Amino acid sequence: MTHSLRPAAVEDAAAAAELLLGLPDGLADMFGRGEVARRIARVAFEGPSTMLSHRLALVAQEGGAVVGLVVRFPGSQWAALRRRTAAAMLRAAGGRHGPVLVWRGAILDRLIPSMPPGAMYVPALSVAPDHRGRGAGSTLLGRVIEEAVGLGLRVVALDVGERNLGAIHLYSRLGFEVASRQRIRPRRGWAELASLRMELALAGRE
Repeated sequence: MTHSLRPAAVEDAAAAAELLLGLPDGLADMFGRGEVARRIARVAFEGPSTMLSHRLALVAQEGGAVVGLVVRFPGSQWAALRRRTAAAMLRAAGGRHGPVLVWRGAILDRLIPSMPPGAMYVPALSVAPDHRGRGAGSTLLGRVIEEAVGLGLRVVALDVGERNLGAIHLYSRLGFEVASRQRIRPRRGWAELASLRMELALAGRE
């Protein structure tokens, strides 16, 4: 299946929010797929300087519909984008739901290692459920790899849940290897969280 890729636009927010809510261990796990989670996802995507911003995203289309999304940025932007993302999402969550977001964010900070400047980081890659296995994810990630090579970066890096076997298979097929493992024990009703940092070395791809 051939997918067309284009830079994301703020007008893609509704479709992008659904794709972002499909990410494992994300907003849907905290708040369900209701109004609160969708509002936070939309704010993060619509914002100009969050790590899920439309300005950092590409979308895959099929038949004119957005069926996939990838977000990427150089590791040199990691710290600033994380701070701005936290602030934007907290404002969107509001006083009632903000504490849950802060608590979960603190856990994820321990689960996800920081990103070195010489890397292209992919915080989100999502394909609509009824379009998976048709090449959209590979096409999106392939474009990111091309961009990283063009920028002279050393690696493409991403984090994936240890039980997300479908995604791990895709990344491994594209040449990604496990660089580190992080694990957090169950707490307050949450299941154990285990994450893999996977990296693709770009040496020799010029």
